[in-house]
Amino acid sequence: MITYAYNQSTKIMYVYINGVVDSFTASIVAPQATSTGDLYIGRDYPGSASTGYYLKGALDDLRIYGRLLNAAEIAKLYVATN
Repeated sequence: MITYAYNQSTKIMYVYINGVVDSFTASIVAPQATSTGDLYIGRDYPGSASTGYYLKGALDDLRIYGRLLNAAEIAKLYVATN
């Protein structure tokens, strides 16, 4: 299970693998929370000139939360889904 968690106050993106922090990156610009545009997962925006980028694989049990999950919650999700 791969999980990304973004802390908006510290601007740090965490990457968890199998419920454990694997890496993090600082100074990530915050996503536009007030956007009302469509969200495309696994492909480019269809109207862009560079269409043709598609995920060559599968996504399973995709979740998007409206808040930051802490490390314990992510570990608990990993245990619950395995």
